[in-house]
Amino acid sequence: MSDGWQLITIPQLSAHEIEGRVVRSKALDALAVREQVGGDLELAVAVRTRLQVAAAGGDRQAAVVAATVLVADRDWSGAASLARDTLAATGPSDAEFAFMANVLAWSLLVAEDRISAEADEASEVAYRLDASARIAGTRGSVLIELGHIDEGMPLVLRSLAACLEDSSRALNLCYLAIGEAGRGEVTRARATLAAAEQLDPQCVLLDRARSRVPTAAPVSENDEAGEQQP
Repeated sequence: MSDGWQLITIPQLSAHEIEGRVVRSKALDALAVREQVGGDLELAVAVRTRLQVAAAGGDRQAAVVAATVLVADRDWSGAASLARDTLAATGPSDAEFAFMANVLAWSLLVAEDRISAEADEASEVAYRLDASARIAGTRGSVLIELGHIDEGMPLVLRSLAACLEDSSRALNLCYLAIGEAGRGEVTRARATLAAAEQLDPQCVLLDRARSRVPTAAPVSENDEAGEQQP
């Protein structure tokens, strides 16, 4: 949930990384996590339940894995709730704090029609504690949503450059398209949106980006200026 997305999207975790987290937390066996990633829906429910029980019992590693699963399942409410609980029980010096702050910010960003002060604060805290490219994507997207396009775009671009997975690249491209449209760079925004659609037709941000990028608007002054350059 990354940029922030690579960090919280379960397909980006290797089986070895997942196993390591699970073994450390003793929340469930590694085979169950591999099956969850593989799409066994019945087992996925059992995995999620066991993770959430362990997380509720104060197992922080279980909370990290549970948050990853919830975000992968697009359970934004569940991910945000778990993140809030974990943040309340930890402090900025704890290893899980920046991760969970990012999970909270991302879940709220995706789920809400309008960006909230809570999402803004959570993304700012996460990025202040961990300025990695992974966290930068979430912070940059929040800033673009708030209208601070010039501040947010470089963060999303840095995140995009670090992404390996098509799904995460598409998420970044969606907010780049939104930012470009906000600048009046309509032609560029359309091309960026088209790239996101090609990379991941199921991207959770596509509908939002499509609603922000004009499909038949006249070319802006910014686009015209760019197109007239040799």
